Amino acid sequence: MHRDRFYTLSASCPDQVGIIARVSGFIAGNGGWILESSYHADNDEGRYYMRMEVKAASLPFDGAELRRRFAPLAAELQMDW
Repeated sequence: MHRDRFYTLSASCPDQVGIIARVSGFIAGNGGWILESSYHADNDEGRYYMRMEVKAASLPFDGAELRRRFAPLAAELQMDW
């Protein structure tokens, strides 16, 4: 386990193409450093599950601002997060 302070994004949404690309692109586009990630789909439910840890110091804003900026993408992907 890493020792850096980090934010954890846990989410699920309807399974679709490009979820990882869109979320990791959002993180990278804001200078974020992904420390750990895991993903899986549940074919029976048609849902996609993800967990991602991002180094807090790599982002130019705090957790509240991260939530505010991520919310539009989460809405587009119909995420529970």
